[in-house]
Amino acid sequence: MVCPARPILLALALSFIWAAPRRARAEQGTLDRLVGELDRKLATTLRTRQTANDEDLLLLVRAGAGMRNGKSLLPTAERLLLARLRRRGLKSVRVSSKRALTGAKLAIAARRSGAELLLVMTLGVHQGHLQLRGELSFVGASLWQELLAPRRGSLSFLHARVRVDAEVRAFFGKQRRVRLTFATRTFALGLRPVLALAAADLDNDGRIELAVLHPRDLQVLNAPHGEGEPASRYLSRAKLSLTGKRAAVRPRRAMGRLVVADLDGDRRREIYLRSSELARGQQLSFDGSRVKMVRELGERYPLTLLWDAGEKPRLFEGVAVAGTDVFRSADLAAAKQPSASPTSSPSGGATAVGAALPASFYRLASARVVSSAGPRYYGAAVNVAGRLQLLDGSLRKALATLDGVGDVFEIADLDDDGQLELVTSSAAERGWDDRLAVYRLRRGQLQLLWRSARLAGRVTALTYGDLDGDGELEIVAALREREGRCSLLQVD
Repeated sequence: MVCPARPILLALALSFIWAAPRRARAEQGTLDRLVGELDRKLATTLRTRQTANDEDLLLLVRAGAGMRNGKSLLPTAERLLLARLRRRGLKSVRVSSKRALTGAKLAIAARRSGAELLLVMTLGVHQGHLQLRGELSFVGASLWQELLAPRRGSLSFLHARVRVDAEVRAFFGKQRRVRLTFATRTFALGLRPVLALAAADLDNDGRIELAVLHPRDLQVLNAPHGEGEPASRYLSRAKLSLTGKRAAVRPRRAMGRLVVADLDGDRRREIYLRSSELARGQQLSFDGSRVKMVRELGERYPLTLLWDAGEKPRLFEGVAVAGTDVFRSADLAAAKQPSASPTSSPSGGATAVGAALPASFYRLASARVVSSAGPRYYGAAVNVAGRLQLLDGSLRKALATLDGVGDVFEIADLDDDGQLELVTSSAAERGWDDRLAVYRLRRGQLQLLWRSARLAGRVTALTYGDLDGDGELEIVAALREREGRCSLLQVD
C-alpha cells in the first residue's frame, strides 16, 4: 500500500530541486557583477605585490546597513568573492567566521591563523544601491606595530556598488507591491534637435551619463546629482562634432540611432551611432573628459541589442528606406564583431531573428528583465500605422499589441519588480502637444499605469536610467517645441 503523503512529498522535493538551479542563476547575476567590479580593483593592488603568490589571505565579509531582511545575500557574496580570489594566484584563501572582531584584535587573529593578508568587506544597502566596501591589509608585521598603528599595514581601500534590482530584491523575500508614482521636471537644452538618447556609465566612474545625439554632434551630459551642482540644468561633460561624408539622400526630418554597449569585451562601453546627415555610422568612446572617435562604421543604422544566443548581447542594425525614417525587417542583421572588420554587414536576416516583426517599422527596442526566476528578454517595434508589437527576445513570437503609439518608445523594468513596463509617445498627436504613457505587461495584456498631461512639444527621443544616483530609474524624454527650442523632460 502506498502512503498518500509520499506523492506530495516527492512533488515538493522535485520542485525544490528544479527551482534551486534557477534561483542560483538568478542570485548570482547582479551579485556577480558587484563582486566582479571589486575583484578588478583588488587585482590592481595584488599585481603590485610580487610576493602575493607566497602569501595566505583571510577573508571576512560582514553584513552592513539595510541587510536585516537580506542576510542570505551574505553567503552568496562571500562564495562568489572566494571563488574569484582563488584565481588570483595567492598561496591560499580562507574564510573567517569571527565577524565580531575588529581592528587590531582581528589582525592578531588573522596572523595567528597563518595569514599575511586580511581582506575585510562589508555588504550593505545605501540609497538604493547594494555596496561592497572594505580594506585589504598586510598583517605580517610585528605584534607591537599592529597595536600601535592598527592601520599601518593597509594596502588598499575597495568599493563597488550595483543598483538594487529585482534579483537583489528577491533575497529580501516577498515585498508589498508599491504603486508607481510619477513626477516631471523640465530642463532647457538649446535649439539643436535631439535625434536619440542613451543612458549608461560611459567612463566606468559609477555614475550614469546621458548621451545626446544631435544631427551633427554628440554631447555627454550629467543630471543634477547632489549638493554643489545646479539643480536647474544638466551638466555638459563633453562634446564631439561628427565629421565625415554627407549623406546623398536625407529624410525630410533628420533622424538618428544611438546604442551604447561593450561589444569587444574590454569592460568599457562604446557608443555606436548614425545620424541621417552623414553617410556612415561611427563608433565613439568617452574617457571621462572627452569623446573620441574610434572608427567609422558602415551605412547601416545601429538599432538595438538582442540576446538571442544567450547572455552575451549582439548589436542589430538596419537600413532606412531612402529618404524616410522607416526600416524594413528584411534588412535586419547582426553587426560583425568590432575586431572582425571596420564595417558591418548582414549575418543572417529576419529569417533567423525577427520573424514576427512587421514588414516595416519606425523603431526597434529590446530589454532584459531580471527576477528571482532568472532573466527574461523582450523586443518591441512600432509600425507605420502606429501599432506596437511586443515580442520575445528573439523577435520570433508576438506577446501583445498596442495601437495609437508614436514612433518613440522604450521598454524596461522601471520599478525593479521583475515585470516589464512600456513607455510610449502618442501617434494621434505626432505633430505637437505630444503625451507620454506608461504601460505594464501583465498576463499578456498591456495595462495603462500613467499618462502625462499634454506636453509643450513633440517627443523626439526616450531613454531611462538612474541618472541622479538615487537607486531609482528615471525616464528622460527629449522635447522639441513649435518655436524650435528643445528641452529634456525627466520623469521621476
